Amino acid sequence: MPAGTSAILIRDLSIQYGPLKALDAVSLDIPAGQIVGLVGHNGAGKSTLVNAITGAVKPGAGEIRIDGVPVDPSHTGDPLYMARHGMKVIHQEPSLAGVLSIADNITFNTVGERRPRKERLRIAREALGSVGSSLDPERLVCTLGFGDRQIVDLARSLLGEVKALLLDEPTAALGKEETDRLHGLLVGLAGQGKAIVYVSHRLRDILEICDRIVVLREGRVVMDRLNEGITPRELSEAVSPDVVSVTALEAGQAAGKDTGQDTVLRARWNGQEYRFARGEIVGLFGMAGGPQFEFARALYGLQGAGLSIELGGQHHTIRSPREAMKRGICYVSADRERESLFHLMSALSNLCVPGLARFSRGGFISRKSMRQEYRRARDMLNIVGPPMEATIVKFSGGNRQKHVLGRWLTNAAKARLLVLCQPNQGVDIGARADIARALLDAAAKGLTVLVASSEVDEISHLTTRAYVCETNPWIEVRRGPDFERTLMETLLAGVRRRMA
Repeated sequence: MPAGTSAILIRDLSIQYGPLKALDAVSLDIPAGQIVGLVGHNGAGKSTLVNAITGAVKPGAGEIRIDGVPVDPSHTGDPLYMARHGMKVIHQEPSLAGVLSIADNITFNTVGERRPRKERLRIAREALGSVGSSLDPERLVCTLGFGDRQIVDLARSLLGEVKALLLDEPTAALGKEETDRLHGLLVGLAGQGKAIVYVSHRLRDILEICDRIVVLREGRVVMDRLNEGITPRELSEAVSPDVVSVTALEAGQAAGKDTGQDTVLRARWNGQEYRFARGEIVGLFGMAGGPQFEFARALYGLQGAGLSIELGGQHHTIRSPREAMKRGICYVSADRERESLFHLMSALSNLCVPGLARFSRGGFISRKSMRQEYRRARDMLNIVGPPMEATIVKFSGGNRQKHVLGRWLTNAAKARLLVLCQPNQGVDIGARADIARALLDAAAKGLTVLVASSEVDEISHLTTRAYVCETNPWIEVRRGPDFERTLMETLLAGVRRRMA
């Protein structure tokens, strides 16, 4: 397909769920050979637009054209039809079967599905080679890290005819090196004439790789511009104009926060002792998969041998999450979908499940008490979406994260330590401001918060000081005018020393 011609042309596309307009007369031209960034807060309509293009939902009105040819209305809402016509999608969570091999996953439901195994292995090797991967196609998917699973999903998506590739939060769980590798592949695909639609909350990634940026707000296109001179602030204001000043205010409050209170936690890690004070928010910064996440998991009893700590002046050995919760330690996983949420349960049950004992009256669970707790969390974190009795999967990613945080923050006065891993992952600008505000309020009540992350902007946005965890001992960096730059320079210096 010649670069510049329309791969996908959308005219006046509308989708409505009851009184809610998920898309409101959206018109968009996605040319071949161009990487188009699709940005917006949770609920802005991004996923709905992707689902309409790929046939996962049927539009109520409007037209979709592929290569200038209108899609028959009887085929909109048909994923197989749209895939056969070159519309391929990669979701945030790779849709792979862990118990099957890479080759089986790549060739399943494709041109190679019914061919002999030797032929399927050949097809898989060629598909992996097309994305620059040398993974063994006979290896089980369950043995792969997240980045490699995403590469396998990409290789599978590129089998057959591909006119447009749509990616939903492709770098949400990737480190810098894996992100750079993925971006290089996407630039190469665009150079081959593929249209790329790149959905992300990471505005830096959008500004770095996209040729054009489209912003959705409340189901409408509010920005559609070539990426020439667009600043991060301008893009932030287009996404959520009402929260930029609030976010800056919260960061300023964090910067001026007094952290001289009494020590709540002393922990020894790799022969070194680290101290954390009551009511402070401290960052643990390092590369993806780094020691900051091992330390965070150890504090919650998830890291094998028990971690000996001093908490509130008393010595404890944390060997399990039950022991951690008993001591007032709370934990939020970086992988909320797999480790934190019960997808078939209601939002109410998801939020209240760790504290069921508090809602028990005479051996019976008090639904009234649970609903009161939910309303407190909803007001505290600005949770929006379906009613509390709806299943958690009906909520957006940012609001799901708020439910996970709400489990602990509603009881912040009794908790001592909250350990967060990548809390802003897959969360939009507005939800980040809500989360920052709630954490500052909890810290003001005496809760100590540790934020383990590989994202420098997450550390600089949320914390008053941070440890860079790429060396032993860790290097402390306190908030100052160049906090973010100092963090990155310290991190890179530590990585270089470790590799020397």
